[in-house]
This record gives sequence, structure tokens and C-alpha cells, in this order.
Amino acid sequence: MDIVLPKIRKKVELFEYSDVGRYCKAIYDEIRLVQKSFSISDFSEILGFGNNNTMAQVHSGHRKMSEKAGERIAETLKFSRVEKTYFLSLVKIPHADTSEERDRLLALLLELRARHSESSNNNRALEFFNSWVHAVVFEVLSMLEPQTFEQVYRKIMPDVKESAVEKSLVFLESLGLVEARKENDSDDKKYIKLKKDFSLGSAVPGLAIVRYHQEMLNLAKDSLITSPPAERDVSSVTISVSPDQIESIKNEIDQLRKHLLSLSSQADGEGKVMQVNIQLFPLSK
Repeated sequence: MDIVLPKIRKKVELFEYSDVGRYCKAIYDEIRLVQKSFSISDFSEILGFGNNNTMAQVHSGHRKMSEKAGERIAETLKFSRVEKTYFLSLVKIPHADTSEERDRLLALLLELRARHSESSNNNRALEFFNSWVHAVVFEVLSMLEPQTFEQVYRKIMPDVKESAVEKSLVFLESLGLVEARKENDSDDKKYIKLKKDFSLGSAVPGLAIVRYHQEMLNLAKDSLITSPPAERDVSSVTISVSPDQIESIKNEIDQLRKHLLSLSSQADGEGKVMQVNIQLFPLSK
């Protein structure tokens, strides 16, 4: 049977993927459902790579897809303009030479995904995690004492643009987490937090989480210079462990994270907003 790629690829939701290899693998799997004899060499050939195992290497992450190949595949799959921009951004991320370029591409992916998304909850999660400012503004606000914009703005560090804080307050208000109040017939607003904690649901988009963690890691790096030692604690350890021990460490980290959240929920009165980053990642194959 003839393989009609543009038709088959529509069964795979492009905007759910943050890795070009996994997206292409999902299309290949869809083809295999209707034609068992279709091989990875056939897939490579139909995408213009020749009769070889190129796509197997792309699927596994052992080979980066070139931008030229990405352009060719985008034409073969007959993407819309927005889909093509999203797909080519996925292709470009592994080639990014700087963290700034990766951040720019991730922000573009999040914007395109938000435009495409039909779920308001999904859009809210995308917007919330697209900027670290939202989380900090929420934590700065009090449930007891309303604060002016200026009071909120002055507490945030490192310095951010006033417009970013204004946008964050409006966004948090739209989520029902913050209320703007006018007092004593004045035009000046004061903001108060309506909930101590909140959840955006369990299905937080992966790209949004990657973007958020990257921003927090950048802030952590800057804190080595901007924050005095008495106000920070930065430490690390390099260890050799077995696969079973990796899972055990993950469980320990999860318990620590939950314990820290519990401590925070018991805090009385106004405190300082702190960020705790915990990372575990491989340094050998």
C-alpha cells in the first residue's frame, strides 16, 4: 500500500512533542500499525535520507537532524506555517550554541503551543511556567496585609521590569489567586493573596517545565555573585551509584521536597521568598 505521510502524521499531535526524534518515531509507529512490513530504512528513504538507518539514529538521539533535512521533512509532511515553525524550532534546539539561543527557541515553542492549545487550563500552565516572575510575585503577596504595586515590586530580586510585575499581577488575578482592591476612594490598588497554595493540575506541559527550570538554574548561578553567603546555601556532590540507587535517591529528593513544602505551609506571618533547586543528572554513559 502507498504511504501518505501528510495524512498519517495528522494522527500524531506535533505540539505535544518537545523532541524531534520522538515525534518522528511516533509517526513511524503509526505507519507500522497499518503496514507491518514498513522498515526504518523505508522511513529514512521516504523522508529523503536514502535507504539506510538514519532515522533510527535520529529516533534514539544519536544523530542530530540538520536544519536542511528539517526543511525537507516539513515540506514532505505538508505542515501549516505555524506547524512548520514549531517543527523547525525543535530541529534547531540541539544545534543552539548558547543558553540564550536555547531559551529563545523554548520561549517560541511555548508561545506556538499556547496559540494552538484549545485547553484553557493548559494555556494557564504554559503562561505561568513561562516566567519565574509569576511564582515569586505570588509568594511575595500576603493573605493578611494588602500591598501596593510599589511594595510588591521593591521586594522582588533580582531586578525585573515594572511591566513584568504588572503583567504577573493581572495574570494571577485572572487565575483567582490575587485580588486587587481600592481603598478609601483612592484610585491606587492594593493586592492581596486569596490562597496560600494552589495547583495548575497534574498535566503541566513538558516544555513549560524545561523553560521554568532553566530560568531558575540561571537565577541560582547568578546568586553566587548577587547573594551574600549568609543568605544562600549552594553545594554539590559527585557520586557513583547503581541504577537501583538512582531510584532511591529520586525518592529521597521527593521526600525532601515535600518536607520543605510542609515547612513553608506552617510559616506564620511575612517571610523572605527563597528558591530551592535540586538536581540529579548523569555525568557518564
